[in-house]
Amino acid sequence: MKKITLMCFAILAFCWQSNAQIIDENASWPNAAWTVTGTYNAGATSFEADPTVDDRFSFDDDDAGNPNSDDIAAESPIIDLTPADLGGENLMKVSGNYFFREVVLNNEDKLALQWWDADNTVWVDWLVLTGVTTGATNEYCSATLGAYESDALDISGFSATQLSGFRYRIFYDDDADGGNGWEYGFCMDSPTLVSSADTTLDFYNLQFPQTGTIDGVEEFLVFAQAFEPGITDQGSANAAPEIEAWIGFNDMDTDPSGAEWTWVAAVPNPSWDFAGQNNDEYQVDLGSEVPGAGTYYYASRFRLNGASFTYGGFNTGSGDGVWDGTDDVSGTLTVNPPVNDECDDPIALTVNTDLSCTDVTSGTTVSATESTQDATGTSGEPNNDVWFSFTATSEQHVISLENVTAVIGTATDMGMTLYETTGDCDALAFVQTSDPNSMTVTGLTIGSDYVLRVYGWATGAATAQTNFEVCVGTPPPPPPNDDCANAELIVISDICNVITTSTFSATEGTDELPSCDTSGNLGLWYTFEGPASGEVIFESATPGMGMVIYDGTCGAFTEADGCANDPTSNTQTFSGLTPGTTYYAMFWTDTAQDPAEFCLYSLNCTPATVNYTIVDDCANSGGFNIDVEITDMGTATGLTISDDQGSADQNVTMTGTYTFGPYVNGTDVIVTVADDTDAACTQDSGTITQAVCPPDNVDCDTAEAVTLGINEAGPEVTGTNVGAGDSGVPDPSCNNFYDGSDLWYSFTTPADVDVVTLDIASSGFSSTISVIYDNCTDLNEIDCDIQFTSAPTVDFENLASNTTYILRLYDFSGDDFGPISFNMSATTALSIDDVQGEAAFTYYPNPVKNTLTLNARNTIENVTMYNMLGQEVLRSMPNNVDSELDMSSLQNGTYFVKVTIANITKTVRVVKQ
Repeated sequence: MKKITLMCFAILAFCWQSNAQIIDENASWPNAAWTVTGTYNAGATSFEADPTVDDRFSFDDDDAGNPNSDDIAAESPIIDLTPADLGGENLMKVSGNYFFREVVLNNEDKLALQWWDADNTVWVDWLVLTGVTTGATNEYCSATLGAYESDALDISGFSATQLSGFRYRIFYDDDADGGNGWEYGFCMDSPTLVSSADTTLDFYNLQFPQTGTIDGVEEFLVFAQAFEPGITDQGSANAAPEIEAWIGFNDMDTDPSGAEWTWVAAVPNPSWDFAGQNNDEYQVDLGSEVPGAGTYYYASRFRLNGASFTYGGFNTGSGDGVWDGTDDVSGTLTVNPPVNDECDDPIALTVNTDLSCTDVTSGTTVSATESTQDATGTSGEPNNDVWFSFTATSEQHVISLENVTAVIGTATDMGMTLYETTGDCDALAFVQTSDPNSMTVTGLTIGSDYVLRVYGWATGAATAQTNFEVCVGTPPPPPPNDDCANAELIVISDICNVITTSTFSATEGTDELPSCDTSGNLGLWYTFEGPASGEVIFESATPGMGMVIYDGTCGAFTEADGCANDPTSNTQTFSGLTPGTTYYAMFWTDTAQDPAEFCLYSLNCTPATVNYTIVDDCANSGGFNIDVEITDMGTATGLTISDDQGSADQNVTMTGTYTFGPYVNGTDVIVTVADDTDAACTQDSGTITQAVCPPDNVDCDTAEAVTLGINEAGPEVTGTNVGAGDSGVPDPSCNNFYDGSDLWYSFTTPADVDVVTLDIASSGFSSTISVIYDNCTDLNEIDCDIQFTSAPTVDFENLASNTTYILRLYDFSGDDFGPISFNMSATTALSIDDVQGEAAFTYYPNPVKNTLTLNARNTIENVTMYNMLGQEVLRSMPNNVDSELDMSSLQNGTYFVKVTIANITKTVRVVKQ
């Protein structure tokens, strides 16, 4: 093992820690010496908690009637720092607890801790606090307060004016971006101003050799460290200070003072003998982080955690800090690539005689370069590929990479490409690429030589892998029935006798390709005689399986009754077979399966035809029943119907509907229909359950009546579509993905209706479909709307007055998403009298972006604006024939504006964009 010794001699400048202490006891709250400024609620000073009289400072800006901009501040009295004892480092911090809710949409709020620069007469941000955007109430001091702590402020360079006139403050600006909005607020408890001294350890004048060579990943950089006399540790409790160190590399093309350094971690906590002042050594294992060959700047960095020293007679406490070396010296670092960096020098692999991967070969791509050979089959152009070789001992091998790890925080899969070679690496024959860390290769030539190229999918250091392993395994030979000529005989009975096999070593079928999967597959062949019933049933639990039954002889086949390819029921019946005729069946899987299971059997009976239906019994038992409908008895003369919940059996001899239950919602029920004549035709329902009781309005005929608000929001309607099921109504014109779970409502329009608005306040829908019909008989569609949001506002126009309509609501994909809350309103058209009387007025523009203008013949006495939930959001008393309403701070949506002129109130509907 080669070593490069890097000597760095350091002078310890200072190393000490002082305990934090409160600087000014008179700076805490409540404190009448503090100054509180700012306006609230159109000029009236008001705070939830005033720090001049309370131990907290709280401001609630969640006020619908207050669109004004608020700049709120609490300023400390002057704190004279001239005589203050800050521990010699002149550092101080402010800490405390706070809660701050930011505005949801624009993030305009600012809550900051600031200090007063007396020389430049400006407030300087010390700490800008962040807050939550949802889930808070207006009672901010009732919320959980989180801790804050500012950075240490170094006042060593303060002038006499700054020292003697120091102040700090809490500052809140609800429109920090210059806008004007409806914001929220904050709460803070009494802050604490304390001194803060950080441990500082400076190393400098680091000396490095100009050149060094590292071979692969087995090499280390070795550092030696010398300390200035006078440093001792503080006994056994801290005899091994927690110290970490790094070596840094910076490419010569980059300014060494810049930030583009690659740091390679050293072993943590090297044991340095402080008391003996020895030049102790510690090793840095570069591992997978070795840079490529080239010329670099070098630097070192050290971290000291929890160490306790004596320096210059001053006993320190524990510290935590990071210190960078200076005076970087350039030099050349040569990194040797792995020995198998090129195709010409591959590492030979041991071929395992099975798939156990007992014999593996270690490898690394660290320091590997991009090879010059053919890159066919690779993903991109890898720059760190290495090569391996082996001789094929079978037509099929499984090649895998083991222990592939994440490097530098990036989890990266590797890739492999296999080539056949005749010894000339410039004329490789591409075979296959992995997906991604393993591959099964077939069609290999036994005795031929192959080379394997291993690389990272992406380029760069993040793909460099060290100590991964390569394994080449040999699968077992194909089973005898891998081809039609050696088909295995199956004796068909009336029982599903499971055949267990493996398709791992099966080859793609060459005799025939089934019509339902012509892409090729791993097939095994079987033969059987057609049963007396002329039917065979195929069952399998193997994913990706399929079966085809052929009539004829090998190489001259026709399909008998089609083929099965992964049916969702895992069962398929092949009919129309001739009793006594020899048939061939090929069972296949799309991917290798071990084990793979299936069965072929035939029934001497015909099963009954049975339908199972869940029947809501919520009104009586609160649960559900199951109707078992027998539409055909098959060959049975009697059937016994039972469930697995202990209900009494029902013996039937004729078709009809038989009810079981009631059951508690959520109960998994299996109903069995036993054939009393032949047990082979016994069947069951599988699991049946009703999760919850469905809502009442799951069909058009049971639509729930909704009251429209006339020129205002209507009453809130709540419901849920969980358990609603399929109403059987076809897809509407605007959505063809309906799959059940719709809710139905009815409403009647007023006279002179203009627009009907549906405003969904909240729902669990991912997207909302709303459909209007004019009746439940032929379901004539009037309007259909799709909104890709859970809580949209939808306008329906061109509806007739004094007419009842049906509203259908469901999620885009028909899922059960639970609660929904909405209201409906109707806007009526203004009559001729409305626009010609004393209360006539005009308003524009509509839709409006920022300002709505009102013009009237007479004085506009009062204007009140409401949102779709009926909440008042704006009020004005113009006492003028003209008025402008500032809507810029309101969210986009529909609003109702009530205007009072000559003691007559009119309501209009406007849309904010």
